[in-house]
Amino acid sequence: MKNISRFLYWSFTGFLLFVGFLSAFAYAQMTDEMMQAMQVSMTPGEHHEKLKPMTGTFQVESTMWMDSSSSPVTGTGISENRWVLGNRFLEQRLTGSFMDMPFEAIGYMGYENIQKKYVSSWMDSMGTGIMPAEGVLKPDNSIEFLAQYPDAISGKMMKFKEILRIHSQDHYSLEMYITGEDGSEFKNMEAHYRRQK
Repeated sequence: MKNISRFLYWSFTGFLLFVGFLSAFAYAQMTDEMMQAMQVSMTPGEHHEKLKPMTGTFQVESTMWMDSSSSPVTGTGISENRWVLGNRFLEQRLTGSFMDMPFEAIGYMGYENIQKKYVSSWMDSMGTGIMPAEGVLKPDNSIEFLAQYPDAISGKMMKFKEILRIHSQDHYSLEMYITGEDGSEFKNMEAHYRRQK
């Protein structure tokens, strides 16, 4: 048993040394152009800066419609937003209540320099999945995200459009629209985030 443990230890150590050697070799072979491209791809820029007003603690008021003819359902909460991974991603942690039930959510948002688009992910206590989305900056300075997520009842994938608007240093909002099979849209949710004083 001791010999097997020793063998595994040295095998793993050798593997790490080999990977380290390959990484060093690859780094040495990189040209200045390649190094510059890598630097640009990993450095936060002006698109990340656009998300800066969203950092801090915000009071949240949300309204949701289950379909275009239903009465609205409201919810409230607190959102703690902060930069993570060297200001590359904005982390959102929301706690509150919705439909008289406790509600928690975690979201991440950033800008992907290589493909030149905003990216986000969202998970909450009302589901077991993660909803990824990709977005673009619109002429009115809003950010429009497109996403897909399975419907809990039918299991079919639903298409979503989210519009993020930063109104000021102390207020931003998020609207969500569901696209039907016929291409029509209806507003499913609207949330306003106001900085806690």
